[in-house]
Amino acid sequence: MTQAHLEDILEHPHDDAPRLRYADWLDERCDPLGEFIRVQCSLATVPANDPRALELERRDGELQAEYGDDWAGGVARLAQWFVDPPK
Repeated sequence: MTQAHLEDILEHPHDDAPRLRYADWLDERCDPLGEFIRVQCSLATVPANDPRALELERRDGELQAEYGDDWAGGVARLAQWFVDPPK
């Protein structure tokens, strides 16, 4: 993420446009995080009874299953420990 993208997102927390510009930037670099951001933005606005919601939720799950640990980095291990603490 460039500093400009981060600043734009932080300056407009309730606006998806900066996130979607960042998603465009990621798409140009063939980074699947761009698609994930688009899916998340769509899920946030699509009513639950909209036929697209199920497909968006399915794709969200696929992207998280495939890339989630990489995107989360070291936080993934901590989150897993919280969900399934050692016995």
